[in-house]
This record gives sequence, C-alpha cells and structure tokens, in this order.
Amino acid sequence: MIEFIKEAGVLMSKNKRLVWFHFAAGLVLSLIAVIPLRSLLNTYLGSSLMRARLESGIDIDFLAEFLLHSEGFVPMIFPLVLTTVILYFAVNLLFSAGTFGLFLQEESYDSAYFWGTGGRYFWRFFRLAMWSLALLAILLGLTFLLNTLGKSIFGDDPERNITYYWMWLRVAARLLIIGFVYMVFDYARIITVYNEEKRTYRTFFAGIYFVLRNFLRTAPLAIFYALCAGLIFVLYFTISPLVAYKTGFFAFLILFLLQQAAMFARMLIKVSLFAGETKLFRFCNERSLQKQYANDLELRPVTPPSL
Repeated sequence: MIEFIKEAGVLMSKNKRLVWFHFAAGLVLSLIAVIPLRSLLNTYLGSSLMRARLESGIDIDFLAEFLLHSEGFVPMIFPLVLTTVILYFAVNLLFSAGTFGLFLQEESYDSAYFWGTGGRYFWRFFRLAMWSLALLAILLGLTFLLNTLGKSIFGDDPERNITYYWMWLRVAARLLIIGFVYMVFDYARIITVYNEEKRTYRTFFAGIYFVLRNFLRTAPLAIFYALCAGLIFVLYFTISPLVAYKTGFFAFLILFLLQQAAMFARMLIKVSLFAGETKLFRFCNERSLQKQYANDLELRPVTPPSL
C-alpha cells in the first residue's frame, strides 16, 4: 500500500492543476448556492435583534426555523440548491473521466486530452453511477434484515442493551457498504477508460470482481485515504468553533480561509485517491496478464523438431 501511495504522489506532482480544477469547481458551485441564500437571509432578518444576535455567533435553532418557515426558501433557494447538487455531480463525472485518463497515461497534464477524455466518457460514467446507486440500494436494503435477525436471535431485549449495540453494528455495516460501492464505482471507471469499453454493465461487474479479488489491496488503500479525510474533518471542526463565534472582519476572513483550506485538502485527498487506485489497478492488471501469459506457455504443446 505504501508503494502505491508514493507512486500516487509522484503522479500527482505531474498533474497539480487537477487538484485546482476540482477545488475551483466546488468553490464556484457552492458560491452559486450560498450568495442567494445570504441575500435572502439579509432580507429576512432586516434590522432585527436576531441579526445582531447572529453577528456574535451561529444560532442553530434560528437557522432551522429559517429553512422551514421562510417564504422564499422553498420556491427559490431549494431549486437552486438542487440544481447546484446536480451540476456538482455532473462536473465531478466530467473531471473524473479526464483525471483517470491522464493517470492511466502516466503523463503530465494535457488540456486537449483531459477535456476530450472527459467528454468521451461522461455518459458512460453516468451509467456507471446509476449501476452503483442500484447496487447501493440493494445492499442497504439488505441491512434492514438485520433488525429481523437481531430479534430472532436475542428476542425482545427489554433492557435495550443488545438493541443499542446491534444498532451500531447496522451503522458499521452501512458504512462498509457505502465504502465498497464507492470502490466498485472508482475501479469500474478506471476499467472503462483502460479498455475503452462502451458496455458499462460489463465494466461495472468487472469492477466488483476486481475489488473482491484484490480486496486486501483495494480496501487498505481506500481506508488510508478515508482516514486522511476524516482527520481533515476533525481538525476543521475542532478549530473552526474557536473562530466562528468571534465578531469582526478578521474572524470572518480566518473562518473563510479555514473552510477553503479544508476543501482544498479534501480535493487533494480525492485526486490522490484516484492516482493511487490507478496505480494499484495497473499493478494488479499487469500481474494478472503475466500469470496468464505464463500459463499459456505451460499449456502450449511442444512440437518435436522434424528429422
């Protein structure tokens, strides 16, 4: 795993601007949703005492009331947020296609190749996303059977002790399922670009087979990057409350910079994960081809020389 992480770092050094692409896309799309929401919030508050109260800190109860009872939120902001989420999903598919294409070529950034690969594989990646959502729905649906299984094993459990731990077991199972489906989606995208395959159902099941066959390699790599993302999450939510409840321009500026730094770090981890997965796929694929070639040589009949 360490070898693939190091090779991913070398590959990332050749394509630094890919991180900026992913970061800029998230920043621009978030601003599209946040700026109208801020304008609506200013109109809603006016010069009220609540406005002065919010300037000294965040009031979660007020934000919940605003989202539920504001007249402009549902007709204007909610469709805008929904559209932004859809655009973010589409842009991520476009950028991931170009990113995987460049990483498979193991070359520095090339604009024509990046955008050309993104456009060529966008709809194939969209179909892979639908396959992944279907698999996610099926596997998550199976976790509801754990309730029935728990009752059949432990009975009514009047103390609720077993029920409590069984609930956390279901949560852990769902997190593992989400991680598994995400790995399948990533490797299915890599296989699609590598084989230039148009039939996405074949690459999707090939992705499942690849993840399961190489699970002792794919899982640790994904867990490492997930822990890195979790560390960024913990650091941000540990530091940001120290600034969020302060007043003044500099407090706002520091909080904004913290948010952007956390977002940039998350994009760096995301693109690094793509690079590591690509390196892992090429290693496992080349190793499989070498074994297949060796088996073909062993099975090839030996023809005696003619006298």
